[in-house]
This record gives sequence, C-alpha cells and structure tokens, in this order.
Amino acid sequence: MVEAVDTPEEAIAAANRTLYGLTSSILAGNTYRAFEMAPKVLAGIVNVNSPTVNDEIHAPMGACRQRLGTTGPRSLEDFSDLIWINSHSGQRQYPF
Repeated sequence: MVEAVDTPEEAIAAANRTLYGLTSSILAGNTYRAFEMAPKVLAGIVNVNSPTVNDEIHAPMGACRQRLGTTGPRSLEDFSDLIWINSHSGQRQYPF
C-alpha cells in the first residue's frame, strides 16, 4: 500500500493503522530522521532506505500485532517484541 502524507507523524500513523507488522520500510532523504522514526513503527523489521525484499534471512523476525510467531535463532522468545532496523546506503542489488 502507498499513501501520500505530509509529515513524519502522519507517516508513522499510516504505517501503524494496519493489523499486520512483519516488515516495513522508511525511504527518506534524511537518514537520521528516518532512524528517529523507525522505533515508532510497529513492525518486526523496519528497513531504513532499504526494501522489504532481500532481507537478512538469518536475522530474527519478531512479528507485531496479529502475531504469527517469530523465526530465527531465538524462536522461543515468542512473547517478546523484537524490532530489527536495517539501513543501506548506495546501490542495492535486488533478487529479481
């Protein structure tokens, strides 16, 4: 889903309106501001200037809201909310 917003606060509210929260991305010209926003997004993984595809498959993923469970090395901590924040600068290689 793509939704146009005017402020960072509106962007966070739009991202948090969904019932799902496995992975998300913040694409921003100001990386510092995006890192300030990332912990406010209710998702198991928040990518900063990086797509939601081609994630680190070995990294733990803690689902939020309509919890589906977790994957990765700490799967037994299913009742913890783990937030993984990724950042990438430069050219990104996509798997397709």
